[in-house]
Parts: sequence; C-alpha cells; structure tokens
Amino acid sequence: GADDSLPEPTPAERKRLLEVGASALDTLRAEGPGAVLSAEARLGIEAIVSVARPAMVLQDGAFADPPAPWADILGPFRQSIRTTAMSVGRIGVPGLPQLPYAGTGFMVAEDAVMTNCHVAMVFSQDGADGEWSFQPGLEANLDLVEDPDAQPADAASPRIVPIEGVIGIHPALDLALLRVTDGLATPLPIMSRDPGRREGRNVYVLGYPAPDYRNDAAILRSVCGD
Repeated sequence: GADDSLPEPTPAERKRLLEVGASALDTLRAEGPGAVLSAEARLGIEAIVSVARPAMVLQDGAFADPPAPWADILGPFRQSIRTTAMSVGRIGVPGLPQLPYAGTGFMVAEDAVMTNCHVAMVFSQDGADGEWSFQPGLEANLDLVEDPDAQPADAASPRIVPIEGVIGIHPALDLALLRVTDGLATPLPIMSRDPGRREGRNVYVLGYPAPDYRNDAAILRSVCGD
C-alpha cells in the first residue's frame, strides 16, 4: 500500500511508474490473476488508480486540487460536477446490518432512480407474474446527503427518502429503475444517441465507494480513504 510519509514523486518518476503499471496490467491480462508481480509493478498499478484515475472526496460540493494533470482538466467542470452530485445518492438497506448500503443511484426522472441490477437485487425479488417487489422484511431508501456517514440516520430528513417500489430490473443490461418521491432532485439526462468516438475522452464518476474485501485493504485505503 501507499506510504503517506513518502515524498511526492516528480513528473518523471510519476510517468515511469505509470509505464510500469501499464506493463503490469499487460502481464495480468496475459497470465491472469495468478501472475507474479514485483513490488514495483504493484506500485505502478496503484499509481494508475491514484494518479491516472484519482479518487477525490467532495466536501460542500467541491473537491481539493487533484494531482497533475487533473487540476487543469477538471477545473472548468467544478460547477457542473457540483450540480450533478446533487442528483446522485446512496441506496441504503436498513434491514441488512451487515450491508448498510447497497450502492449508488442517480435521478433520471422526477420520481425515478437508476442503479445497477446487482444493487437492486440486494433487496428485490422477481414474482411469478414477472413483477418486481421488495424481499420480505426489507426496505430501502435513497440518501442524497453528500456524506451520509457524517450525519445521523434521520428518516425525517428531506434528503433521505424511502424507495417506494421497483419499476423494473434488466439483468442483461445490469440496470434497474426504482420509484421515489416526486421532485426530489433534478433528473440527469440520459443520452439517446451514440456519442461517437470515445477514445481520448475524459470522464468523471460520482458515487459512494464501499469496502471491497476481495482486494488489498491498504491499496483501497490509499485510493478511497476510509
């Protein structure tokens, strides 16, 4: 894992680490998960995540200056990122203490949230009539508070609302639509046409990362904090 006491690498060192990481990824693709990687190769893979694709915490809708070159790339989009974040929430499942939240969802209509199939399946079931419903004894909510863990769970909060039902789940496309209260947040537009060439385009992703115990805890902590 990363050592916070280490000095910030120079641009040349960062470039070399990214090249080492790219080579290590090629090795993993060729040899699979059982590939033997050197300590430097593992550090290079970590650099790809923490430098080439940094994870940044939002505070009051804003993020601190990211590592180069992302400050210049993301700078012009600070306000749009802040606006978009207002429509992205964490899907909680109060009835599952070992899994307090299932994933991330975002508003796509005044009363509809989109998420992944595997997120909705945590608390949903498919009936004999083809209709989806909640599993017995479970409920779910959408928390649009920026840092849900920093605030007490308050069902009366206008930013924490119950998910009222399952509109539908599409396992092949790995997406689900859930029903919530009207007018909760501004819906995010969904593209209806192919955006064209994707190579070389920069994207940002907003969400609520959860611990993944299949991977190295120290690396996850260096990327996403606690």
